[in-house]
Amino acid sequence: MLLDVSRAESGLQLVRQEIVTQEFLDNLEMQSKALTTAKNICLCIVKSSLPESFSADPFLLMRAVMNLVTNGVEYSPEGSKLCIRISVVDGKMRICVIDSGRGFSPEAKAHAAEQFYMDDQSRTSKAHYGIGLFVAASVAEQHGGGLLLENASDTGGGIATIYFPI
Repeated sequence: MLLDVSRAESGLQLVRQEIVTQEFLDNLEMQSKALTTAKNICLCIVKSSLPESFSADPFLLMRAVMNLVTNGVEYSPEGSKLCIRISVVDGKMRICVIDSGRGFSPEAKAHAAEQFYMDDQSRTSKAHYGIGLFVAASVAEQHGGGLLLENASDTGGGIATIYFPI
């Protein structure tokens, strides 16, 4: 994780590769299931309008998305649902992680992508450093995109979206 922060801070040039979309999604599903199964969370993956391949740094992109998935699992209650939606809208890849947690506070929406920010101050265990969303935002920005944090109007859970042009 600290290597990810170092890479994100330094703004190193991405190592872009042509990524086969289905292979990326299979890997994402495998890694996500390992996290959701441990907490008895139902994982759903929704795909629409995806190209056969796209150009990105596969290591950094997977790390960024898995940071969102990890946060979603952390904040979702046991036995709930986590959904990952992947689509292309207006020439931008959008990877959304929708959790069943309590959503983002107004302060978290404003500051969550800042390095070392933690909305829940009780999360001071050594497993939390407040850098997951910072890394995700940095990776998205290095790909020419960004990170968007919202709350689901129907469930109240958090929606974290990485987007970037393809």
